[in-house]
Amino acid sequence: MLEINDQLLLLKKEKEAMPIEREIRIKMTFYHGDNGSSSILDLLTDCKVIKDDKWQIVRLLEIRNFYEKNNPRCLIEINGYDE
Repeated sequence: MLEINDQLLLLKKEKEAMPIEREIRIKMTFYHGDNGSSSILDLLTDCKVIKDDKWQIVRLLEIRNFYEKNNPRCLIEINGYDE
């Protein structure tokens, strides 16, 4: 699981070859009351974590929204896609 707060430093520690080109599923959990999923997908693409955010690669996108006033964050989990 990748946790992204304000930086992408954790992404560099993952062993997956980047950008990821195989079919994947992405789960985003927001804790600030606002869904920024399109911004996160753009960020993952711009930073070459994923090759593209088109449907042929991101086959499943799960978004959860919560609110924690004193600890806003977004948790991102990227896994292989199994139908």
